Amino acid sequence: MPLQFVVGYGTDNTRDTDGIGIEDGAFAGVGVGITQNMSASMSFTETQLNLGASFNVPDSTISTSLNLLDVTDNTDRQQVTLSVAYGF
Repeated sequence: MPLQFVVGYGTDNTRDTDGIGIEDGAFAGVGVGITQNMSASMSFTETQLNLGASFNVPDSTISTSLNLLDVTDNTDRQQVTLSVAYGF
């Protein structure tokens, strides 16, 4: 089972708790391969927790990702993203 850890510090990557301003801050994340075609991830900054899942269409170069940003709505900017990718 593939596993990935990320930790770092960056500029303009953390929302203020009011959800308006952006400041420098720490971030971290973990990703895990659940099956050959599915993976899950979790990341966080000093003010946000984000969750995601990716699915690859078997025998193709198409993948989809579904993410929930600011899960706890700490910065009052909770968002859902859905993306579809095609590689060639």
